[in-house]
Amino acid sequence: MTEAVISIHSGRRINLVCALQIKESKRKTPINLQFKFDPGAQNTCVSAAELHITDSEDVFVEKYKPNWKYEGTGIDDRSSIYFYQVIVDSFEVQGVELGKVPIYITFDDRFSKRLLGLDLLNLLNYSVDNDLREMRISQTDRLKDCIDNGLTITTEEMIRMGLYDPRFDLDYMKSI
Repeated sequence: MTEAVISIHSGRRINLVCALQIKESKRKTPINLQFKFDPGAQNTCVSAAELHITDSEDVFVEKYKPNWKYEGTGIDDRSSIYFYQVIVDSFEVQGVELGKVPIYITFDDRFSKRLLGLDLLNLLNYSVDNDLREMRISQTDRLKDCIDNGLTITTEEMIRMGLYDPRFDLDYMKSI
């Protein structure tokens, strides 16, 4: 599907159902999770446990050798949580296909949110009509081209396409 219309409820939070498939998971069928629509978050993040990744952090890093590791700073500006970038085999937001895209996972139990951040939101057109209490989501033309050509969208590709500028992302700058 390339477009979806979602009813939203009153309140401050918009949760979107996302379906994702990841090879590192013990589960072989898509995982459905509600992610918080968060254009204030730079990256899409979720805990490894929610993706049914049963390896320990050390085993995961040794086995899959993730491309990126970064340190996220908590709201208190003191606590840190480490995230690893993985490419999911498929990612859908309310049925709208994004294809193979990067997300960030953590093994830290303190992280309990599922955030749909700007990295993936920049691949979508979205609008909220508060009078009608609905949200519209559709693929951008760039995303359609990538999917049609079977491309995996990496952070480097997002930078090249002008969808992401690491100069304004403090977490990216702290990548290890």
